[in-house]
Amino acid sequence: MSVDGMEIPKLAHILYLDMVGAFALHGFNNLVVVHHQSSKTSLIFDIGLEEVPKAGCILHPLFKTSLNCSDSLKAKFNHEFKLYSPSWVMFQPNFITDASVGVFTSVSLDPVEAGNYIEDKYQYLRFLYNRCIPKSTFLEILRHYVVDNKLKLKQLAHVFNWFAKAIAKRSLPVLRYSNSGVKYSLTAELYEEITIEQGDVVGNLFLLPDDYTLGQKQRFLQYMLRYLTALRENKLEVQPYFLNEILVPTMIIMGQLGRLHQLLLYRIIPDSKQLAFQLLSHEAKYSPFVQLALDMLSRLGTATEEIVEILIARKLVVEAIRFLENSQSADKVNGLKLIESAWKENRLIRYAVFSYFLERGSKVRNCNTNSGQFEEFFKKFETLFDDEEIKAARRDFHFMSTSGNEQ
Repeated sequence: MSVDGMEIPKLAHILYLDMVGAFALHGFNNLVVVHHQSSKTSLIFDIGLEEVPKAGCILHPLFKTSLNCSDSLKAKFNHEFKLYSPSWVMFQPNFITDASVGVFTSVSLDPVEAGNYIEDKYQYLRFLYNRCIPKSTFLEILRHYVVDNKLKLKQLAHVFNWFAKAIAKRSLPVLRYSNSGVKYSLTAELYEEITIEQGDVVGNLFLLPDDYTLGQKQRFLQYMLRYLTALRENKLEVQPYFLNEILVPTMIIMGQLGRLHQLLLYRIIPDSKQLAFQLLSHEAKYSPFVQLALDMLSRLGTATEEIVEILIARKLVVEAIRFLENSQSADKVNGLKLIESAWKENRLIRYAVFSYFLERGSKVRNCNTNSGQFEEFFKKFETLFDDEEIKAARRDFHFMSTSGNEQ
């Protein structure tokens, strides 16, 4: 049965009852319910389960149950209301009429109560996910299973993939069909999956209490990485809060520094300024974080001053100037600040840095060669090396250049 009423119905599944006698069908809440009269049982089929085979294959019931008369319906009768009566007539999607007692009522199923019949926790979660139940109810049950370690890692990865696929599906264009020319049509009831956003998963599963043991934190770290994989596989943008405040700090606490290095190196975790500075704060634990942070800031292209500050703080003023030259960003930093930093180093670095700004001073922000500060540094610059040292350096340079040409 199609949603728009235009498509010709096709055989999808064969329901295996393993019973004989009169039966009737209901289809509601994305379920197929088969009522069997003689056994007074109702068979529940969920063709949306992942374990369900392809079209045309036999499908066994998920579980069996029996109808119960609600208290409100019982209160309206002085005598017993006979269930599975031969006088019942079924109407779609979930209505029953009993002409013998003059009753027109409906059938409902509480998805949460189905947990009493479905032993497999993973299958029960999928059953709930296929139903129209409150998001909070589903998340509460999921959290209970995750905290109590009722699900295998592979199963939880599938659950995360449900969430990611549903979000990705919402971003696709919706095709709408016109039903002009169709006088009568039987259309399927519209069904929408539960939408579990990233904030729902993080807030309900990944905010770990302080009293969790090391083993519990390690287990939840595996869950976080699986969730990250599901988001990336479905080409979804990962929320910065999940990465910067939850995943990365947990990996650092658990000592998974090499693994974090790989995730950053291959950009499984996307670049951000906040993350770069967070890595710098843990330099003492893992020195490669500095280079990872610098590479990240460089790729962002909006952190020139921050990169220079980081290099200056590590007494790498020459590397800072080289970075400015390569990125053609010399006009975006304070030249005098670089000169001041160079003056804290040996006289070779002082001479090289000041010579650079002496040639390019007019092109560098806040580095006017006519300013008083620049004049002070110029006087110091002239006393760095005497004439004899400069002549000797030039001779050595000329000799090295000549030797190189002869070779």
